[in-house]
Amino acid sequence: MGDQDHRSLLRLLDAMDDHFDRKISDQEFLRRADLTRDSMDPSAGHNPGLAVSVRALQDFLSASEGNLLPVELYDDLRFALAGLEELP
Repeated sequence: MGDQDHRSLLRLLDAMDDHFDRKISDQEFLRRADLTRDSMDPSAGHNPGLAVSVRALQDFLSASEGNLLPVELYDDLRFALAGLEELP
């Protein structure tokens, strides 16, 4: 598993916690999600340990319109990222 990609996705989960606690705005969370996607290795989506989270991130960002959070995919992203905490 790409350790850097794994760490980047876990940092995004931390950002979700900050967003939920209203420490960062919707726009800041979207910016961090976009930066996370851009920093990932292109092969991360083919990595069995990361594929679900990478796909959830791609779906989330594809559905975001401007500064609007796609609420239904936000929950899917959180669930997918939380699964990464259980990986070594």
